[in-house]
Amino acid sequence: MDEKKEHLLLQGALLLLSILVLLNGLILWRVFQVEQSLAPLRTVWQGLPEGGIRPGQKAPAFSLADMQGNEVALSEFQGKRVLLVFASTECGACRRMFPHLSEYHEQHPEQQIVMILSGSKEAKEEVADTYHFDFPVLAWDDEVAYAYQVPGTPDALVFCPG
Repeated sequence: MDEKKEHLLLQGALLLLSILVLLNGLILWRVFQVEQSLAPLRTVWQGLPEGGIRPGQKAPAFSLADMQGNEVALSEFQGKRVLLVFASTECGACRRMFPHLSEYHEQHPEQQIVMILSGSKEAKEEVADTYHFDFPVLAWDDEVAYAYQVPGTPDALVFCPG
């Protein structure tokens, strides 16, 4: 009888080991799938200069159209502290950020906010009207986003141009 219990115990241990090996294989397969899905993003990230914009580094200049079609240049804010926000009308995290940004601007009117917003003209107008943005909301530009090394939206930087 002891030999039979030993045999059952050994079979149980082998079964448990087999299950663990199978689970490990499934986990590795899932990791491989995730790695493959991230591959296109890596090629974008690899094109970005390393390290982001560092403290003390001059902010890249830009001039973009606002919602009325007027050109707004970064140089217009020389000597002011600027909160530069990159956002999208299609971004869920951005949509959750908008009311907080509006509230922050009401509480800190001295803080210059500039938003670079992607989306259709109608969607941008809806966002600006809904959240009462009375700061510059500028047209999205991939070259500017690249110059600022924006990894995605929302993203924000604080700096003093000039």
